[in-house]
Amino acid sequence: DKAALIKMMCSRMEALGYVTADFEKSVSEREKTAPTDIGSGFAIPHGLSEYVNHSVAAFASLEHPIEWVENGEPVDIVLLIAFDLDEDEDVKRNIIGFYKSVVSFMEDKEACRNLRRQSKKEEIIKIFELW
Repeated sequence: DKAALIKMMCSRMEALGYVTADFEKSVSEREKTAPTDIGSGFAIPHGLSEYVNHSVAAFASLEHPIEWVENGEPVDIVLLIAFDLDEDEDVKRNIIGFYKSVVSFMEDKEACRNLRRQSKKEEIIKIFELW
């Protein structure tokens, strides 16, 4: 389920030192007020930058789509975003570029199908590098 997935992804980010323990709560609270499913089976949850030690994004491709919002489109691609908005200007430019790339990627149906077919981490990373 959505809560368990967010917990697992946030815990991994915390274990790697990218976010603090409070990041997960901020992601969950954000989802309650404005769910982050963006269509085409994608969701981009994120939390408050005050709980981010260093900007990072985590990716999950789900074998079985989950309900992100009640009666909404099922989600099978999740990009959990942890951006520190206080980082330098290059990071801010990269953040803006990242969001633009995600939108462009979502519009490319063949690229989305290709991403969903991948099971090896190395192949998924190659796809992200091409964005």
